[in-house]
Amino acid sequence: GIGNPAKRIIWDGYADNGVLIGSLSNLELHFSFRNELNELQFYKVKEFNTGILVTQKDDKLRISIPESILKKDESSILSDVKKIISLYPGYKVQIQTHSKQPGDDKLNMKKTEARAKDLFKKMFNRDMDFDRYTYQAYGEVEPLFYDEDEYKQEMNDRFDVLLTLPEPNKKK
Repeated sequence: GIGNPAKRIIWDGYADNGVLIGSLSNLELHFSFRNELNELQFYKVKEFNTGILVTQKDDKLRISIPESILKKDESSILSDVKKIISLYPGYKVQIQTHSKQPGDDKLNMKKTEARAKDLFKKMFNRDMDFDRYTYQAYGEVEPLFYDEDEYKQEMNDRFDVLLTLPEPNKKK
């Protein structure tokens, strides 16, 4: 085109393969264009990481971070997640842990139960649910992907924070 490009690029957050990009993903921004000889050229503009993403589905908000990424900088990521949670004071907060599908169902559940309790304690310095805060392990029963692709299975092994609005009190 002619002139300066827009100062903002709007993107739906989905990769070319249709998978929603996750929190703290490493990405590259590329432009393609044709030169005066009609040759297709590619130009890598920038490498960057996404931040912690909050996605919305219906009236629920979700933060989802792959376990492999969480382990790299756990205390900093948990601190950032707590800051995000503080932006939603009226929401109930459930700390969730999920595992990959391969493996023994019972072992996967035990692993996620221990992990949910551990993360909850690290975030709130408590062993039990309180006020609007709870934790729950799901094992392998709520995968993001059923595909056996290794990347997708790694996305299933994750730490989620589910934010929901409390149900209004019903009058009797």
